[in-house]
Amino acid sequence: MSNRKAALLVTSILTFTAPAQATPECQGDWVNQSASVEGVVFGNKNFEVELPGDFALNLLPDDKGWRAQVFDNEGQVIPTRSVARGMPPVRGHNNPHMSFVFGPGVLDPALNPELLVPGRPPNVAAVEPSPGIQGNGQLMIVEQGFEPEPPSRRIFMKFEGCVQWNNGPREPDTSSYSSPEALTNFPSWVILAFEDCGLPKTHLLSGRKPRASYRQRAWLEPDIDGDGRSDLVALVDDMKSGASRLAICQQDGKTLTLIGQATKSGAQTLSSDFLIDADWWSIDGRSIILGIEGAGSQRVYRDASGEFVSAWEGD
Repeated sequence: MSNRKAALLVTSILTFTAPAQATPECQGDWVNQSASVEGVVFGNKNFEVELPGDFALNLLPDDKGWRAQVFDNEGQVIPTRSVARGMPPVRGHNNPHMSFVFGPGVLDPALNPELLVPGRPPNVAAVEPSPGIQGNGQLMIVEQGFEPEPPSRRIFMKFEGCVQWNNGPREPDTSSYSSPEALTNFPSWVILAFEDCGLPKTHLLSGRKPRASYRQRAWLEPDIDGDGRSDLVALVDDMKSGASRLAICQQDGKTLTLIGQATKSGAQTLSSDFLIDADWWSIDGRSIILGIEGAGSQRVYRDASGEFVSAWEGD
């Protein structure tokens, strides 16, 4: 059969739906990497795309259309299962999404109680996260077609979406700290984020935070560079000089900037003394404001050249 005739045959049995809404922007975060995916699959064809984390997403044909399956870089199966979306879940022809999770534990009822067989007691043992590649995917079907006869298997799908993943639990390096108690104000993901941004071993995250009565955390999450993703800000102590610095870790590129001079050196420079004495801090748009009761406050922001600067705000 010629390609033209085959195309006409396929077209004659397709029932197209209206395009779905555009997929949201695909972004990673401090824990997960991400990658956008898009493509077209039809008939009984497979779809495969390699992702930056040394694994591949496949869409394999089944009796309803296709199912997601993830493989590692050696071709070994990474357990993958579909996840229904919506309340109640939307299934069948009316479902414009294909959602799935993957990783070593996604088929383990101890980690996923919804997989328990009805009538069997739940596994209530404490379960540690499994090592290895794990994550989730959301595909939005923008065009689709079905066989004309029931059960009307999906035989054409154009899609776009996002896959997010990480390589399993990581333990932060706390060897430079005097004791675990020195980091009690920081969750492990914040410590790891500053590690990934390149915080020197000579600079330690400070357990000192603004006055307890303000009920403020030991870190802030402003979008200081305006890229739509939260960055991280924390006080750090320079173990060589004893000075306090403000550490800014940008999520874009995992870049680190340390600001704050050892001594006061002008109205436009954030000093170590000021950082030590600060009573409070807050996020104001793309700026950070730090203040001392009765002594004014300073605004830290990124100027037009991309440099981080500070300026007094007054009393």
